[in-house]
Amino acid sequence: MLRYWKTVRVLLLAGWLLVLWWGGHWSAERFAAAAARWRPAPPAPFSLDELRHPARGCYLGVYMPFVPQEMRLLEALERRVGRGFTMISLYQAWGGRREQQFDPTPLNRILEHGAVPVLTWEPWVTDFEGHGLPPMPDRQFRNLQAIARGDYDFYLRRWARDARRWGRPLMIRLGHEMNATWYPWGERAYGNTAEDYVAMWRHVVNVFRQEGANNVLWIWSIAQRPFHGLYPGGMWVDWVGVTVLNFGTVPPGWRWRSFPELFRPFYRELVLLNKPIMIAEVGSAEEGGDKAAWVREAMLSLKTEFSAVRSFMWFNNAQDIYWPINWSLTSSPDVVQAFRRAAADPYFIAPPR
Repeated sequence: MLRYWKTVRVLLLAGWLLVLWWGGHWSAERFAAAAARWRPAPPAPFSLDELRHPARGCYLGVYMPFVPQEMRLLEALERRVGRGFTMISLYQAWGGRREQQFDPTPLNRILEHGAVPVLTWEPWVTDFEGHGLPPMPDRQFRNLQAIARGDYDFYLRRWARDARRWGRPLMIRLGHEMNATWYPWGERAYGNTAEDYVAMWRHVVNVFRQEGANNVLWIWSIAQRPFHGLYPGGMWVDWVGVTVLNFGTVPPGWRWRSFPELFRPFYRELVLLNKPIMIAEVGSAEEGGDKAAWVREAMLSLKTEFSAVRSFMWFNNAQDIYWPINWSLTSSPDVVQAFRRAAADPYFIAPPR
């Protein structure tokens, strides 16, 4: 019996030592991963002041699916169009999952490429658990009021502190296209109002300022619709933006529209806000007209008619989520050549290499 208990003690001790070793090994791995994740960020290609007050020219930017995770896709596009992009667009939803927290890794990849990250930050409230939040779907109702009164500060403050720790210029396009009906932060979605949106915006920006995240620039960006009563005010906004998409004749009853025709009414109002203007998503279908000519006219008009535009971000997605439209710059050889020639103009700011 004594021998039995000695054997049990030895086995228990061996098991405990194995647990300690494995726990230490696992912790070391996690520590190494965290250290790699928070390595010193590469230098930014442009200073915060240059981005806040761009004096001339126009930054060319792009959104591509799977970038910056797969930078080779971006490099292949740049080789085809014969130039580099100075701003890279990416999207992130709010939420409690790991991928919804601040992550320096993709931002560092963009900096290493010689570009500035432009993050469309989407205030979904569906992916949180705990923190005294109402259950779904009740949580969606008046979601902007909840953000403005601080219900999501547990998330915002941590994200802001991490952004401050990262320390490089980060352009955030918060709650975009709020003047449309397809997002739950829209002015008429789930009981929201324009006043609620303004209060939400100011609260988020104020939280970041309180946390010292002054490396963040804020882009207020609308859809191609009226936007009265939604502007938070110049104290809380660094850039203003708009989506400009030509759907051609793909949706039934629609017609081909040029870039100036689509953009001119919004430009007249946006320019009065006295902020740099970003075409935050731009693209054209092939159906119904000449896409190569559309690209040429759009880029020429930035210099001749719309000189307050300081960033032109191509929505380089080969498949629209709702319609059979190829928005990409590589939808045809003629489109590639049109963009290549237009982008060669020194008016478009090249990445410092």
